[in-house]
Amino acid sequence: MEKINGSQGKYEWYTGISAKGYPLFKVYSGGTNTATQQWKIESNICNGAWRHIVFAWTLFDDADGMDVYIDGKHYAYTDDLFTYTAVGTWVSVSNTDVDLTLGRYFTTPQGQLKIDEVTIWDGQLENNDVVQLYNNGLSGKANEIPYYVGTGSTNNITLTSWWRMGDTERTAS
Repeated sequence: MEKINGSQGKYEWYTGISAKGYPLFKVYSGGTNTATQQWKIESNICNGAWRHIVFAWTLFDDADGMDVYIDGKHYAYTDDLFTYTAVGTWVSVSNTDVDLTLGRYFTTPQGQLKIDEVTIWDGQLENNDVVQLYNNGLSGKANEIPYYVGTGSTNNITLTSWWRMGDTERTAS
């Protein structure tokens, strides 16, 4: 999944699986490809099983700005399998008019993919939020994703986008 249009020189972010089967998230600074940050969990997740993957980014420009969850297990930047790479001088994240696309990197298709229940939230999910979403999927209740998660007025996070991928439709707003 990405928001990149290299032919127009517009770069925002990319999330996918590396050649070694590692889940990764990469962001671009200032809308160009000259400065990047990348977070990766060095664990091959391509074993034919369904996986629940969450990248929770705080917009910080360092290693601890990202939390990664795989099947409900939390990986922080201090974990041995967690790697962070920064290139260039970080300026800011861009929000361009580039379309969000699934299943490709730039213009290259990423093979035959099986993707279900893709969501985007307007804040960083906490551990208990991710566990709740993961458990809903395991119990066949993925259609019961709440529109808000978190507790207290500062932690309420809104579901902004939800792709059901062929399941019964329910909109996020």
